[in-house]
Amino acid sequence: MSNKPKLLMKKSLLQAIRNSVDSNTFRNVFVKIDNTTEDVMENGIKSCAFFVSGLLAMFDLIDMAHATIKTTEKKLKEYNWQEVNVDTPIDGDVIVWEEIEFEDGSKNKHIGFYIGDNMAISNDMNKKTPQSHDWKFDGKRNIEKLLRYNFS
Repeated sequence: MSNKPKLLMKKSLLQAIRNSVDSNTFRNVFVKIDNTTEDVMENGIKSCAFFVSGLLAMFDLIDMAHATIKTTEKKLKEYNWQEVNVDTPIDGDVIVWEEIEFEDGSKNKHIGFYIGDNMAISNDMNKKTPQSHDWKFDGKRNIEKLLRYNFS
């Protein structure tokens, strides 16, 4: 008799994160306001929270995909993700980077995943898809929070 397979959730999540690089999956979310249809992700420019929460929702580590970092952070806490020291990342941690001001005057935080070896994957607003990059954006962006799930 064979044993029932056990999902290796963390390993599967990490591979899904890595497989998402260059994926168009998280580019668009449409809403109807009055009689107008809008893409609130602006074709991938504003997709970082949708990317993170969408992948986590696939593994029941959060309730559903969300469009904003604020709501994603709130739901992570509700699903027992714990804030840990920002200097001690491990693979699979969710990173929330500080708010910065852009050339157009808008201010935004950013969210993504730590994948090890000082690397992260998050949605790139210019390429409009998830990309792998230095976890501190080569010193250009500070980490505000590091959130961790206990997979044991």
